[in-house]
Amino acid sequence: SRLGRLQRVSVRSTSAVQRYAEGDHDPIAVGRALGVDAILDGRIQTSEGRIRVTAQLVGARDGASLWTETFDNDASDIFVLQDAIAARVAKGLAPVLDGEELRPAARPTQSARAYESYLKGRYLWSKRTTEAVRASIECFKDAIEEDPNFALAHVGLADAYSIQAAPLAEPALRKALELDDSIGEAHASMGFYLMFHHWDLPTA
Repeated sequence: SRLGRLQRVSVRSTSAVQRYAEGDHDPIAVGRALGVDAILDGRIQTSEGRIRVTAQLVGARDGASLWTETFDNDASDIFVLQDAIAARVAKGLAPVLDGEELRPAARPTQSARAYESYLKGRYLWSKRTTEAVRASIECFKDAIEEDPNFALAHVGLADAYSIQAAPLAEPALRKALELDDSIGEAHASMGFYLMFHHWDLPTA
């Protein structure tokens, strides 16, 4: 998401790469399937409040490593870690970017625990099974309990409700928009809800 803000870099969507999230995959084969020049691969380890990310930028044509780096941070500084990795990738792409700057992103929440619960919720929600969506609801609720002003968590909760308890989705979306009406996810989810649950196509 951070790298996608650079005008001269095209980043594939999460849904496009979700199938490669688990297991070992050949970077060249993945690159060809996605039609990209490079793959950002990584491993994450957590231990006693610390988080270590080993990231590698791999050329999709020949599988050559363009760079590899390890990042160590306190687990509570997940957003600092994200900024550091994104900046390092951008630096690795410097010949392509030609001086384009990657500015730090606004933080969706100040709570690392809320953010972790939100990410788990999104991962479960993407599976779309009854059990996984039900589990995602609990994750989103945990994120909201940790940070009631975390707008994206309210959107996630609404998305899960849209699948299993539709009448509860709209209040969650209204709350998300009340907290931050600039996030595209809230508007997109509201459009989906109005279209498929109210058949209000013009408003959607």
